[in-house]
Formats: sequence, C-alpha cells, structure tokens
Amino acid sequence: MKTRHLIMSSALLLSLQWAAPVLADDFPEKPINIVVPWPAGGAYDLAARLMAEHASQTFSVPLVVQNVTGAAGSTGVRHVADATADGYTIGVMGTMLSPRAL
Repeated sequence: MKTRHLIMSSALLLSLQWAAPVLADDFPEKPINIVVPWPAGGAYDLAARLMAEHASQTFSVPLVVQNVTGAAGSTGVRHVADATADGYTIGVMGTMLSPRAL
C-alpha cells in the first residue's frame, strides 16, 4: 500500500516539472513550499523530498519540504488551504482507503 501512495505522490509532484514550460516567465521568484501533512521519514515525505530535489533543478529555485503534522493530516491540509493562492505553497495529499476497499 505504501508503494501505491509513493507512486501517486511522485506523479503529482512530477506534474510540477511538466508544467514548467507553460508558466509565466517571472515564476517562480522565490522558494516553493511543499507541505507534507505527515511526519518526516514516511513514504509521502520521501517522495516529496525526491521530487523537490529534481524539480529544484527545473525551476532554478529551491523547493522546501515542510512536514506540518497533527490531527491525522488536517493541520497540514489547513496550512495549504490558508496559504496565499500564488502557487508557492503546494500540498502533498493522498487517498484514504478503508480496510474493506483493500
């Protein structure tokens, strides 16, 4: 199950790199924050850090991974929702499956 989540997270973050050619010339002007709503060391954190390292080369600015934990991921999600809608804060989200769905 963690492998599936890692693949989904990686695909989401890779979309940042593919979007680079269509972005405005002045974006990005400052570091981009990637919010992971789970503790460091997990599958989502690892995927975010690997993709941030690769995407940093494409964008020529650092992509900073922030682990905002608490309330089963709600704190990190709220952090992204409350951020200014300027493209400099990105959230890593995943799907939640019940045991019956597996």
